[in-house]
Formats: sequence, structure tokens, C-alpha cells
Amino acid sequence: MKRFLFIYPGALGDLLLAAPVFQALREQNADAAIECVGSVPQIRLLPLLGLIDRVYSIDDRRFLPLFGGKNCPERLLSFFRSFDAVVFWVSNLNVNCSDIPLKVLDPRPDPHPPVHHAQYLYQTVQSFLNLPARNVTSFYLKNEPDNRPNYRPVLLVHPGSGSPAKNAPIDRFLVSAQKWKQKTGGEVLFLFGPADADVRQEFKKMAPPSEFSICDSPGFDDLIKRMASADFYLGNDSGVSHLAGVLNKRGLVFFRTTDPTIWRPLGTRLRSVIV
Repeated sequence: MKRFLFIYPGALGDLLLAAPVFQALREQNADAAIECVGSVPQIRLLPLLGLIDRVYSIDDRRFLPLFGGKNCPERLLSFFRSFDAVVFWVSNLNVNCSDIPLKVLDPRPDPHPPVHHAQYLYQTVQSFLNLPARNVTSFYLKNEPDNRPNYRPVLLVHPGSGSPAKNAPIDRFLVSAQKWKQKTGGEVLFLFGPADADVRQEFKKMAPPSEFSICDSPGFDDLIKRMASADFYLGNDSGVSHLAGVLNKRGLVFFRTTDPTIWRPLGTRLRSVIV
């Protein structure tokens, strides 16, 4: 059985933009094991989506020599040799071993090529991993619709992003949510993550009491289930929005400081709006 390893300590959105690579690699090597070294907790989302078989924390002591300016110890090189190919999407990496099939790539080139970031990641490894040429910017995972009787439509709103500069004003989300609820009679669920404390406080001050449901810091299993069952999504340029894209949700994503030409979520039904 073939084994492939990716080292990619990126944010959640970065990892999800690599999803087309993982999926294409599995299509080409159906029985292969695909493994990834990344940052916790976001790396743990990938196995739940079926994209990766096993994950390792980049903070594991075995990987510290990669960033310490020293030569890799033999035990770490032996670990890399157990794979058929190793991809390092890491800048300034300290690896030099001619008998390991590896490729070291800049995960965020400056300036960025004028292509979507998912396409950039795919093209950097296409020949190395023998992947077919394809446009991956509309990639998504199949998501079965919810066919329960008497089902109320759900709007899922994530007004944060982990970066205040990326966030559209909270009142934009509140007004949109109220209009959607009046039009559909459905449920509105506001989602807040661990990095959204300030946005959560703004919401608490401005939101009508008991008008909307709230979900604070859900686990990844819960987040995937809630996103999969949502009928419409509203958010900023964030990891949660990239999850919405991978699950091909219908909705809007607001962009303020980043270029949607490069960083918009994947899928076919999310519309990017510059605000």
C-alpha cells in the first residue's frame, strides 16, 4: 500500500483549499494512505471529511528539528522514508536528503500568482504526484440534502474570521438574517468560534433578544453536521466559509482585505461580495 505525507501547518482555510489535491490523489491511488502534519486543532477536521487518513501535530517533538536550524536526525529521516512521496508546503524548511522523494514548496508566494490559491496548490504538486490536469476551483464534496418532513430552512451565520480587519460590520449580518427569517420563516443560527469573542460581544449588544439561535465554539463533528444541514450560509473570509465551500453550500461570503479572485471558497454556490 502506498503512503503519502503532507506537511502543511496552515490555517483551516488553507487546509481546505488543499482538498482538491487530497481528493485527486485518492482517486489516482484508491488504496493509498494519505497523512498530514499540521496545526492542532484545525488539522483534525480533515479526517472527518474523508480527505486524510491520519494526522500528526506539527508541535510533536519529532518534527521540531525541521524548524530548529539543525540537520534532521536519522529517526525523522527514517519516518519520511516510510512514505512514497512527501510534500512540504512550508517556508524555510530544513530538509536535505537525496534518497527521500520529497518536494518543498512555498505555501504563500509573494507576490501570489494570478490564480486561485487552490489551483496554485494543485499545480505545485501535479507533476510530482502524477495528478491529472484539471481546474479545481469549483471542487466540492458531495453533500446529501436533508429530506426530513416539516423541515424548517436554516440560515447559518458566522460573522467572525479570527481577524477583525476581515470582518464585515455585525449590523450587515443582523439585517440580512432578519430579512431572511421574515422571508422564509426559517431558523437563523449564529456561529461563534474561540477567536470571535469581540464579535460575540457586538452581537450581544445589537441582536434582538431571542431573535436568533446561538452556537458557541462547536466541535468539528458538530460544525460539519450544522453546515451540512444549512440551507444558506453567510460569513466572512474565514475557515468556516471555506468549509461551506467544500460542502457546496449556497450563500454569501464578504471580503474586505483579501482578494476573492485568489482566496474565495471552493464550490459552485457561494457568491463573493467585496464590502
